[in-house]
Amino acid sequence: MFKIIDQKNRAIFECDINHIFAEKAHPLPTNNSVYDHDHSIYITYQDPHTGLRMGARLNPMTTKNLTSDTLGSYVRGFEAQGIWECSLMVFHLKDSHTIQDGQEAVHRLHFKCYEGFREAVITACVRFQIGTLLFLAPPEEIEKLQLFGEMRFKPKLALEDNLCIALFQNPHRH
Repeated sequence: MFKIIDQKNRAIFECDINHIFAEKAHPLPTNNSVYDHDHSIYITYQDPHTGLRMGARLNPMTTKNLTSDTLGSYVRGFEAQGIWECSLMVFHLKDSHTIQDGQEAVHRLHFKCYEGFREAVITACVRFQIGTLLFLAPPEEIEKLQLFGEMRFKPKLALEDNLCIALFQNPHRH
């Protein structure tokens, strides 16, 4: 089950946010006091049956965000209404437990987690009128979102430090 956490319900779900992001193994610098603010939205997904956990932080490109601060020249022109960034994603798949062993069971778990993530992202995009979501992540994470989450991105731009930018267009834009 996924949760979308914003400023209105953050106090209720602060433990969920801390639990998901406590073990982040993310190559990007994060500074909670700077990039976690009143406009931040968090997506969490936890499956009690499999142990899958994931989380993401979304910020409007018109507010303080990691992508603009670190890659300003690459994203100039993206600081507009309806364009947000996702610069922090955490997937805890290695902690999951399965009833079945083998590669097929692992693939099913990955599909389940990434499909849950896609569903949560699209729901958040509709709720907060996000037309474009700019992902800043390692290329292999974008590839997993494409393969397991069946997310479609505009061509990605490879950057230094094993990062890339990929644009996700909300398929349910109004």
